[in-house]
Amino acid sequence: MNGNKVGWTLGGGVEAAFYGNWSIKAEYLYIATNNVSASSALPFGLGTLTESGNIRDNVIRVGINYRFDPTGLVAY
Repeated sequence: MNGNKVGWTLGGGVEAAFYGNWSIKAEYLYIATNNVSASSALPFGLGTLTESGNIRDNVIRVGINYRFDPTGLVAY
């Protein structure tokens, strides 16, 4: 696959503090791209293999964050 394709993403997330500078987060993304194609040469000069379609994907992310305080003070 060569070049750039235009698509779109829709999602949302939440983040909540749970102790001092620590927080936990969760995020969901839906990704869609249309008309993606790729080609590859077959061995021994037997031709070219081409495949095309649409890309749809669901991404779920969870994580723990630590916020560094530039003043050196820790909030509890």
